[in-house]
Amino acid sequence: MVLILIALSLCLAANTYAANEALNLRHDPFQRPASFNNPVLGTTASQNTAPAALPRLRATLVAGEDSLVNVEGKIIGIGEVVDDYRLLSVDEGVAVFTKDDVQITLKIEQK
Repeated sequence: MVLILIALSLCLAANTYAANEALNLRHDPFQRPASFNNPVLGTTASQNTAPAALPRLRATLVAGEDSLVNVEGKIIGIGEVVDDYRLLSVDEGVAVFTKDDVQITLKIEQK
């Protein structure tokens, strides 16, 4: 009985550790492979620059309160700020920000 309780405790501890590690990303899940920036393929860094007025939304990851967006190559979560824009909500291909008490909706540009 004692061995079963110890084994159960170890399983619970391992699951807790795995869940905590899953939240700490080791890499940028939105980062494009190096081949996308290869001039031979016709894509250059200057073609990927965003307009000066608003930041460019590159990707969204919808996961409830753990949702993430890629804005100008920076990964941020709900409530975080990038370039004075605070992320309010995330939906499929859409992110809502606020800046100076004004809500701004950014959509992923379709090519």
